[in-house]
Amino acid sequence: MIAFCILWFLGIGDITFTQQEIRKIVEDFIFQQITLDRNNVIVEFRNITSEIQLQTEQQITPSVLLDKNIALRGNVTLPVEFRSNSRVEKRVLVSVKIRTFENTCTPSRQILKGEILKDEDILEQKIETTDNREQFFSDKNECIGLRAKRTLQIGSTISRDMLEALPILLRGQIVTVYVQNGGVTVTVRGEVQKDGSIGEVITVKLERSHERVKVKVLDNESVLLVQ
Repeated sequence: MIAFCILWFLGIGDITFTQQEIRKIVEDFIFQQITLDRNNVIVEFRNITSEIQLQTEQQITPSVLLDKNIALRGNVTLPVEFRSNSRVEKRVLVSVKIRTFENTCTPSRQILKGEILKDEDILEQKIETTDNREQFFSDKNECIGLRAKRTLQIGSTISRDMLEALPILLRGQIVTVYVQNGGVTVTVRGEVQKDGSIGEVITVKLERSHERVKVKVLDNESVLLVQ
């Protein structure tokens, strides 16, 4: 549970928090917790009490509480407590909608599965991402040189699971297969059966025996037998 506190004044008798003051307490909490620039966030209050009156001679400390499992995006209800020392004098629920706007990358044309993205294939535009839970690209330079894992339509948001880095080895490529046996290392030639990146385990067909074996990709021309 995250709490955000503001020390208030020492009052005698009645203490009143206006609706405007309560709004500021909640907004300050939200903008301290959220990572986006303030200009890219709109806080809409859906339900907020008009004012709060407290009868106390103690210093009042307003605190906004947030369960760590709740994301500050979309419709959120935030408990606000007004404390004097360790005593809760008043607790209210404030409902807000937190709208977010971020730069996203979209295709400038239909991009087919397997195509390599170029600069002219990608547009950047700021859109509302309040309900977008995908991990998307916000900088087109991150997309350039990556390969589409499926067909991308014009205007769609490019998420990170739609693209992949080019494999260092391609199917049909001939590579050197290192075989370690005790302290001895021998090499044979083999044909790559599936695209692969460094560290990935793929299948290679050995040239002489035509046996298919599992290997670990070392670089763009060699692999290591793992079975």
